[in-house]
Amino acid sequence: MPGRHALKKLGGGYRYEAYLVWDTALYSIVVAKVVRPNLIDDERALKGLKGEFEMLWRLNPGDPARLRCCV
Repeated sequence: MPGRHALKKLGGGYRYEAYLVWDTALYSIVVAKVVRPNLIDDERALKGLKGEFEMLWRLNPGDPARLRCCV
């Protein structure tokens, strides 16, 4: 992901991995959840991640700069 540098892998499951990431645009540490490389074309995995993003967007509408979707 351009502008982001992985610092540490936090964990993962069947479809996704989570990383502690330095975001150069925000000049801040953030958490990035990504689809596993072998599932980048998996419609179900992408739909699930998009659904999580949309839920977080609804819960945190006042701070869109910190919530970015890379789906």
